Amino acid sequence: MTFKEKKSLVSILVSTLLIIAYIIFTTLRYQEGHLPFDNYQLWAITLLAFGGIYIISYIVIHIIFYIVTSVSMAVKEQIKTGKVNEIDLEQKIKTEMNDDEMDKIISLKAQRVSSIVTSFIIFIGVVLIAFNLEIVLLINMILFGGFLGNIAEELTKIYYFKRGVSNV
Repeated sequence: MTFKEKKSLVSILVSTLLIIAYIIFTTLRYQEGHLPFDNYQLWAITLLAFGGIYIISYIVIHIIFYIVTSVSMAVKEQIKTGKVNEIDLEQKIKTEMNDDEMDKIISLKAQRVSSIVTSFIIFIGVVLIAFNLEIVLLINMILFGGFLGNIAEELTKIYYFKRGVSNV
């Protein structure tokens, strides 16, 4: 499995864990009566808090991922050759982590899929509001649209990294 595929899997894992944490948190708070459906300000604060948690955790986990990947490359090189040439290792890490033209095309295709998924889920939220359901559903659909759009983007990247992509 390549570095970029592993990176996408880490992103999917982070998004999935945060969706689960959000569902558990809001469900428990709602059942305790601390997060009623008619308190939109509290729901918005919860949404913003989990957005911040997502951004911070995404950054921290990816920093840890890059460190672990670099260390594992050094260990593999040590086992393979019996020594580690820092210059060669640094060049190998840079080569592995840099994006080429194919990676940029894959990223664009994945962003398109992400935008479609996110927009569709938010559209469903607006339709639910049109049927006179709670506005809290729209707030949650915005959050889930972002999370699921991210997951769809990373799955698309994995698919294209495995399959390849043409310029057409």
